[in-house]
Amino acid sequence: MASITLVSRPKRHPQVRYTRVPEGALVVLHEQGELKTLNPVGALILDLSDGTRTVGEIVARVTQEYKVPPAEAEADALAFLEELNRNGVIDAG
Repeated sequence: MASITLVSRPKRHPQVRYTRVPEGALVVLHEQGELKTLNPVGALILDLSDGTRTVGEIVARVTQEYKVPPAEAEADALAFLEELNRNGVIDAG
């Protein structure tokens, strides 16, 4: 399994389904038979994980949208994307 870096282009796994809700998003993990909830920041990151954007671009968007320090957004986004990758929600790209 590839590690996530700022130049990775994460892409949602084609079998993962999710829906946006006011509180963030609900993600169905078919292989694990689980339903996960994401907060609004996590939902934005998942939305942007379409294989066309780098993690650096995703971090910039999170920083802009939520007015958080870039270093904090970077650390949190990398950790979150690693978790999504481990759970098969995204491919590291």
